[in-house]
Amino acid sequence: MSKKTLLSVVAVIAVIAVFVVLNSSSGYVAVAALDYHYGNTEETQEIEEETEEAEDFIIYEESAPAIFEGFRATDEDFRGVWVTTVINLDFPTTPALSNEEIRREINYIVDTSAAMGLNAIILQVRPAGDAIYPSNIFPWSKYLTGEQGLAPADGFDPLAYWLYRTHGAGMELHAWINPYRVTHTTSNIRDVNLLYPTSPARLNPHLVVPFARGSNYALYLDPGFPESRQIIIDGIIELLTNYDLDGIHFDDYFYPGRYFNDSVSFAMHGYGMSHREWRLNNVNTLIYEVRQTINYINPNVRFGISPTGIWANDNIEPRGSATRGYQHYIELAADSLHWIREGWVDYIIPQIYWHIGFEIADYYTLLRWWENALYGSDVALHIGHAAWREYEGHMGWRPPGELLRQLQLNYQSDIVRGSVFFRWWHLRDHVADTLYNWYAERPLPENEWLTSPLRYTAN
Repeated sequence: MSKKTLLSVVAVIAVIAVFVVLNSSSGYVAVAALDYHYGNTEETQEIEEETEEAEDFIIYEESAPAIFEGFRATDEDFRGVWVTTVINLDFPTTPALSNEEIRREINYIVDTSAAMGLNAIILQVRPAGDAIYPSNIFPWSKYLTGEQGLAPADGFDPLAYWLYRTHGAGMELHAWINPYRVTHTTSNIRDVNLLYPTSPARLNPHLVVPFARGSNYALYLDPGFPESRQIIIDGIIELLTNYDLDGIHFDDYFYPGRYFNDSVSFAMHGYGMSHREWRLNNVNTLIYEVRQTINYINPNVRFGISPTGIWANDNIEPRGSATRGYQHYIELAADSLHWIREGWVDYIIPQIYWHIGFEIADYYTLLRWWENALYGSDVALHIGHAAWREYEGHMGWRPPGELLRQLQLNYQSDIVRGSVFFRWWHLRDHVADTLYNWYAERPLPENEWLTSPLRYTAN
């Protein structure tokens, strides 16, 4: 099927999606997603600093939920790790490596991850309006080659090699996309003309909005424009057409904050909705269209999202959890429950990045809340773990052992079907030992999804 035909089909899907979402009886919620992994608004940073300070004064409660003996065997156990490319946090360790050096780094990540018992890698393939693979839509990432738009030597395709190595090791590879982000705050860019000439943001400057985080700026595609959504859909079509991926993955990036200046797009496309309703509709439409696009091209590819760990606090929203932390339904207006209820995602990975007994956001409380949210659903629940807190020894995570306690709680659950760890660089030393010992005692049957080895031609 030609790309033109695919785009025509997606255009039809878009019309249907707007009708479905606008006529949904489940209502609307605004969306303003938090740049949670790498950087946040000043307000969010203050909240996180207060949270960290509160952790320093909370003693681990001996009355925390008991860990029971005798764990349940499971047929499905997603054991994943996020591999981050933005600002070279995990891969590549520095820009402008040679092709051979890149291959060595990929080999090391895959081999060590497999040795720890992991069976999936969630690789950030589009960190900031760019790509770590050859694309007709997005320029090459500066985090890969050191200069946006500069291709690796000799036609080398890192993503093809990632697939070759992960599938060769019996592991899944999920392509992690940051859909709306054009630049990271560390670049501090406000002018689209500083981007590579073929960047979709530079070609469509009316779609781009600068957003301040502290004293630095980042650029974002405005989710209120249908054209922004189409750029993202086209990118997913390109990925699924060219690569044998096992999944498409979004984290909690949608709107970068509540004070995002989308007044122009709202005036043009608000359709009589409140601003809050309209923002949710924009994100819901994107999620729905991604779901339909994946189903059309390759229904075997899984679609998953990893929102922040708290949907809402119960003092604000009665359906929420007994927590008092940052809430993506209220603060970010990301209605992950809606996506679950509608079946638009195959899996959800709440980032429950706090320890058991933490007063503001107790791991056990949130685990039980998400279990209830997924009960009776066909959507798989995997839990996102703060491996970096265990590695760095944050309050509540020292002496080491908190991560093990969380895995034990997960394993007792009839709902939880796996864990994902943020991020790969921190899976070392005692953290690596914990995962190795835990998964060594719980071997999985050999993967059946891998029908044949991939062929890879080294360039």
